Amino acid sequence: MAFSIKKRLKSTQAALDGFPWKLATILYTLSWGWPLLRPNTLYWDDWAYIYGRPKSYLNEIFVNTGLPPWRALIDQELLTFGYWTIRWLTFAMFLATGIFLFEILKKVPIFSAKQKSYIVLLFLVIPANHARIALVMFGYTTSYFLFFLGWMLLIRRSTWSHFLTASLCFFWCFMTHSFLFFLALPIAHSVFLNRNRLKRSHLDVKILARISILTLSPIIYVFLRSQLWQPTEKYQNYHSFHWYGLLLGIVYFLPGALLFFLMQIFGNKKRDTTKIKQLILGFIILGLGLLPYCISNNADRYSLMVWRPEWASRHQLLMPLGMALILVGTFSLFEKLELQKLVFMASTIFMISNAYWGAQYYLDSLKKEQLIELVKQELNFENISQIEFVDNARNFNFRGGKYRGTEVQGLFSIAFQDVDRSVDVTSCLAAKDAEVFSLNAKNSFVRALITAEVGLYVKLNPCKSK
Repeated sequence: MAFSIKKRLKSTQAALDGFPWKLATILYTLSWGWPLLRPNTLYWDDWAYIYGRPKSYLNEIFVNTGLPPWRALIDQELLTFGYWTIRWLTFAMFLATGIFLFEILKKVPIFSAKQKSYIVLLFLVIPANHARIALVMFGYTTSYFLFFLGWMLLIRRSTWSHFLTASLCFFWCFMTHSFLFFLALPIAHSVFLNRNRLKRSHLDVKILARISILTLSPIIYVFLRSQLWQPTEKYQNYHSFHWYGLLLGIVYFLPGALLFFLMQIFGNKKRDTTKIKQLILGFIILGLGLLPYCISNNADRYSLMVWRPEWASRHQLLMPLGMALILVGTFSLFEKLELQKLVFMASTIFMISNAYWGAQYYLDSLKKEQLIELVKQELNFENISQIEFVDNARNFNFRGGKYRGTEVQGLFSIAFQDVDRSVDVTSCLAAKDAEVFSLNAKNSFVRALITAEVGLYVKLNPCKSK
């Protein structure tokens, strides 16, 4: 028993050798560790689907949107232990996908060992999908984790146990529907690795059966969904098909197609086209990651990288792999410049960007806590029934976004919890007991970060006629 454990630990150590894990962990933590400072904060739709709701409500609402009955089974059980469990697991699971990707890239021959390390490093810190901090986004995190785990298991060993486990991971991750498209990657990878065993002269029925099962799994999922968990009428638009979106999605494949065309024309047996192939692969993967969001009209031409996507950054979930491949492939073209320096410069820029937005998570959490105390001090609950909330301190919000009505209502309800009455905080009517609640901050972003004090103050004015 002891020998077996020792052997497995040694095997794991050998598998992880060759990658700068200390540097990657430091950059990753500086990028994504900020929410762990205050892990019990609620954001965005957490207030609508989690705050004050029974634990089963989260899964019920997702099933109504057309997602499978297992979509939030894990989430709702974790919530009984505390919000912090999801925050810590989100941090750990995204980091783990880097380990899985490192193992996957060992089976991709067109990249050198150094390039593979750099791809994983960039993959971990590319500033995409900051919406992961919301508790309601944990299903995306789980799907992401299971997909790369399944991919690694699929190509690492050829045993049936590995294949069945990988298949289960893939099927489970379909609860985030974009992975129905992204499954093309591990299938294509498996076909490539087993190409000699799929030739007619050396056909391996076992390999053919496995690839067939994987290819059919999205079709089986879509069929089950059409029969068992269709979205209610209210949420039909979440799963709509848009021809314009399809055309837009195809645009992201064009750079790869153009490079392939040029390689066919100008390439020859004497010229090394490996770097061009790397770029082509990167653009294909990026396009595949964006295609489902384009088709459903959840992504536009600005989706690649915008300063304030707010919660729409969840549509960037599948971008990091393709972007990392494109960056490393592009950097490799500059032979006079050292690849390591270019990657380090890019990863540092990404880390600083992530740290800035991470500081917003932290200050947003402080702001919410201080807002609750301010409401208790400034409002006479017995004389007010309607409030219009005006936020003039949005630079402390997550990505500078606007609080939703449910978020504002939730924050005020915590302050009002000892008051036996309801207060409408989403509208302002010309009533005698209605007020405009203007929230302001006297501290700068940097000062607030240093002192952990946003410096909120409020201005109250009567509502005016609309």
